[in-house]
Amino acid sequence: MSTSTVQTVLLLLALFAGGGAVVFGSLAVARAQRVQPLRAEFELTTRMTSITDAATASLVRRWSEPWLRPFPTLLTDARAVVLLPGAAYHLAEISPLADELERRGFTPIVCVGEPHWERTQPGLFWLDRPTYEVPTTEQLQGAIALVTMKDWAGYRPTVEAAKNAGILTVAIVEGAQDFDDLHQPVEHRPYRTADLVLCQGLNDAAALSGRNTVVVGSNRLEELTRVPRMNLKSKLAVVNVNFSYGVLIPERDAWVKSAVGGCIAAGMPYILAIHPASADPSHWQNATRLPISSLLPRATVLISRFSTVPFEAIARGIRFIYHNPHGEGMPAFADAAGAFPTTSTAEELTVALLSSTASEEIRQVTKVFFSRQVDIQDEAPPSERSADAIEAALVARQGGS
Repeated sequence: MSTSTVQTVLLLLALFAGGGAVVFGSLAVARAQRVQPLRAEFELTTRMTSITDAATASLVRRWSEPWLRPFPTLLTDARAVVLLPGAAYHLAEISPLADELERRGFTPIVCVGEPHWERTQPGLFWLDRPTYEVPTTEQLQGAIALVTMKDWAGYRPTVEAAKNAGILTVAIVEGAQDFDDLHQPVEHRPYRTADLVLCQGLNDAAALSGRNTVVVGSNRLEELTRVPRMNLKSKLAVVNVNFSYGVLIPERDAWVKSAVGGCIAAGMPYILAIHPASADPSHWQNATRLPISSLLPRATVLISRFSTVPFEAIARGIRFIYHNPHGEGMPAFADAAGAFPTTSTAEELTVALLSSTASEEIRQVTKVFFSRQVDIQDEAPPSERSADAIEAALVARQGGS
């Protein structure tokens, strides 16, 4: 059976599985809202934001085999740029950048390493270009640049190898970040290895003071600002349970109890969105592992600790409450500029939930806060701004020629 035939069969399976994922996700939402599934407003035709949502793609990996091709032999005149996504959502930045680099005469090569395969694979089914194994140090020879969304964890050795070979290394900030490892169980020092860091906004640049940074925005978050809000008739709080990779694990259960208590006291239907790397949530009611991106369009409010998800919610025009009973101290959320309330107890959360802001006003009241995290310029999309920065860095290395 040819590869194209296998891909077609798996795509059909993905669509079938994805439909099931949406149906089960809808049942979860309906149960949380205490309404009958068939009479819930989230009927199948309206609650699917996109068939390419990770809720669909994530099930495909159960039947698939890795399709990573061996890294190609590079010619020195190919102007090859190696791109390393570390999660499916990274492809929303990597893919348009690859297209833009190709348009400018570069040869973009998308690679995925084993440590990041599980989280990246679902998105690869919707990527319209081949993907390759991460190159060895010898195979990197001939590339002129390496671009990654994470210059630590599994990709740090590759970034260091590229730097040692004299190849330009670039890191794109993936989202809200604990730059100073305030709550990390081990030291990561994110975005301290690459030669050039492409920042989403001024928050990133300020946190990386002293590093070579360029603000370029975010394709993914900028696109979400253009997504119209659904006309929701029922209230629903999506509670982002993001305690993963060893971060604040001892605080998790108390945080969930506090968040759920606040929702119940406010009479607010809720659903717990469990991070895919979190522990088994079977002891919690109204919990799901469906991607939070598939739940947010149905949400009237997001409750979360520090995460990238609040910026996604704000971009969509969804109300956000920063629930921080454990007292984490993240600089990006220190000054809300009126964008969201911060609560530290279940009682405070209840009060915040009982107040309301019209959905059409959310983007306006959050404008100052959001603009510090994501710089949007009408003149050029983030992919062009990123390609400009990479080209400028390459020219500078060549002595301005």
